[in-house]
Amino acid sequence: MKKLRFLLLSLVTVLSIVGLQAQTFESGGINYTKYHSDRFYDNAVYVDKPAEGAKYAGDIRIPKKVSYDNKEYWVGGVGNDAFKGCTEMTSCVFEGTIEWIGNNAFEGCTGLKEFTIPSYYSNDIYQGQVYMGYRVFWGCHLDSLTCKSGIPPYYKNENPSGRSWGASNIYSQWIGWEMNDHWHESNTTTLYVPAGAIKAYSGEEGYDPNWREYFTVIKEWGVEDDDPVPGLYDDINEVKPLCDEAILSIIDYSCMAYYDLLDYISGIAEKEGRDITALQEKLDASFETVSLYQHIEVEGEGWHEYKVIPKHKSTILFFQNTLSEAQEKLDKMQEKRKAYYQARRSGDSSAESMKAELATLAAEVEELIKKIKMSLEALKMEDIEKDCQEFVENFKKDATPVEVIKYDSNSLTPQWYNIQGQRLPTAPIRRGVYIRNGKKVTVK
Repeated sequence: MKKLRFLLLSLVTVLSIVGLQAQTFESGGINYTKYHSDRFYDNAVYVDKPAEGAKYAGDIRIPKKVSYDNKEYWVGGVGNDAFKGCTEMTSCVFEGTIEWIGNNAFEGCTGLKEFTIPSYYSNDIYQGQVYMGYRVFWGCHLDSLTCKSGIPPYYKNENPSGRSWGASNIYSQWIGWEMNDHWHESNTTTLYVPAGAIKAYSGEEGYDPNWREYFTVIKEWGVEDDDPVPGLYDDINEVKPLCDEAILSIIDYSCMAYYDLLDYISGIAEKEGRDITALQEKLDASFETVSLYQHIEVEGEGWHEYKVIPKHKSTILFFQNTLSEAQEKLDKMQEKRKAYYQARRSGDSSAESMKAELATLAAEVEELIKKIKMSLEALKMEDIEKDCQEFVENFKKDATPVEVIKYDSNSLTPQWYNIQGQRLPTAPIRRGVYIRNGKKVTVK
């Protein structure tokens, strides 16, 4: 009985091996291997390596489906090392959607200059993200990489073929590195993403934030010629640094005025023996406060407060508030734009009304940007400097209260100074402005 059980187990093992060997087949010059049926679909395959010693070459097209043994299979992925070292392969195009690309799948494919990662095949298991292995494009030196999915690819520790991938969760770091065999500083590959997906690839929607870091140039594909959003973003990016520069210049002049007056009241306190606290309070009350979001090396990133003369606070707030309003409307447009392109691709009848809403928002943003540009053109730094100088002069005149008294030589004490700070030996003879006991007075 034990011998029979051993023979049966051996037979099952042999049949299993034969069955596994039969999982790989060739179609159109490409090898495919069936998914493990106990894990995924019976009707799915992935692209596999060519026969030992062979290499794929030329322009490769991977169909959405392939047929084998009178059965049709969906092509759902690319296996580990599938195209590794295929230096004579000049292109690889997927006609359908896929779920995953395995380790080293395109490593060393130096003939590739462009590559498109297909959109995901959404299902209950993978929830809509294309999963990638490590070193997928190691040493490829691509000029451009296009991602068809609005959700960035993700680095998974196991692929659907059942083979281990290792462990990590930041795919952009790998892909940004491996394009040029070194870190991303020299990465010149342009990343193309679907219209409305730049925020997702920039880490603003909860996805891997490093795409923006490892790809210095991210552009959109599939954008209509009359789409206003890219141009508006260019306009925002053009005026934003100009606004920042104008605001900083205004703050600089106000800060110089403030510290000039601070030195002045310190001199008065020292010369006349007066308490500087009251003068300091008067000085602080004469200035307004504005907040600026900055990264300061010592204090770190965040909102920092600065003192400006009252006349200039409204100018700074105009630039800040108008730019913020334009940015908020543009971000709102981006969300509607994303929904519009999805509706357009799916043939949804609501696409036209969405496009009309986008046009209305675009007009509002354009008007705000126009106001900013006109204000920047009208702003003259020499006027800003003149305003600050006048503010300083007026403050100095009113730095201490002026007491008006009627001339009476008998009521005057010998503790008199002229306005230049020179002590007088006797009471002043001529009418004018003098300093008596630390107070400014006018003798009439």
